[in-house]
Amino acid sequence: EKTMAKRINTNFNYEYTENYTVDFKKGEYSESDVIIYHAVQEKFVTSRMNFFDIVGTLHASVRFSPYLRLPILGKNINSELAFVGIKELSASKKANKAIRKVMERIGNKIVKLTISPNGQKMLSKRPSQIVAMTDLPIEWTMIDGVPLAFTHDICRLPETPILSLLSVYEQAVFTPYIIPGDIISKTLVVFGNKDNAFVKAQEEVKSLSKTLGFHITTCLSIDELEQAISVTKPELLIIDAHGDVDENTHQTFLWVGNERLTGDIVVKRNLSARLVFLSACKTSTTCNTISTIGNAFFEAGANAVTTSYLPVYVNEATQLYSRLLRLLDATATKPIHKNWLAFMAYL
Repeated sequence: EKTMAKRINTNFNYEYTENYTVDFKKGEYSESDVIIYHAVQEKFVTSRMNFFDIVGTLHASVRFSPYLRLPILGKNINSELAFVGIKELSASKKANKAIRKVMERIGNKIVKLTISPNGQKMLSKRPSQIVAMTDLPIEWTMIDGVPLAFTHDICRLPETPILSLLSVYEQAVFTPYIIPGDIISKTLVVFGNKDNAFVKAQEEVKSLSKTLGFHITTCLSIDELEQAISVTKPELLIIDAHGDVDENTHQTFLWVGNERLTGDIVVKRNLSARLVFLSACKTSTTCNTISTIGNAFFEAGANAVTTSYLPVYVNEATQLYSRLLRLLDATATKPIHKNWLAFMAYL
């Protein structure tokens, strides 16, 4: 069993060449090992890739968009990804500056190993949405020295967990959402703690609520949060709290008072809204996590969830969602932005 487990693991670590083939180095494996490798690949890897090809082809046929199949990346990029894992993220501005450089290295490597020069040229000249099914941070891809997320609307659907991928698709197709003109009055801002830094920064939000008319409440337990959402029934939910990653379960979560709000709780108690904005640290880490808290809000019915990969700072984060509320009040009744993503990108 250990031998087979080791071979399965080796299979998932292999990556494709630019010709979409696996390159066995001479003398690395015996002939019998190669035969076993192919058998294991057919059972575990091929079926998985067929699933994503079916989903990709379905999307292309329904949306009339091209489907670009990139080679599979494996262990060759793990050394770079190790520097942006959950343990490396901290609230230090110096550390974040270093992480940004690593993000650029990852973006350059993804381009080098998967996208041909013609493919890069096509992407740079095609100002349209890009739908990508991958756990890799494809939005960091560097085209002509600029991250792809700065030039294109990128919808990245994570490969894992597949259930989340399907629920997001179903939600988008079967429950379309038009943002109402009175969205501000249907907005709930939740303060998740009473830390001095948060309380001080939130004074502006409290003052703004009196002017604009959105709801605010402090929740120091998950029961209180459930009650607030049940009573208010918000269409835009903003949660201002601490966020973190559980290194044992590899899942992100929010702190509500001294209680952990995990994805399982979000889904079980249906704690969501059509639009969700999480003003919290590390709620959308893309490496070394099994699921993010953002995925849970999608599964509970959200159409759009805004989260942060990097840690955020209290004052700047509070100013950001305060600006969101001011701009939303001004633009909700005017055809300025074509959709919520365009508005968030502008913000």
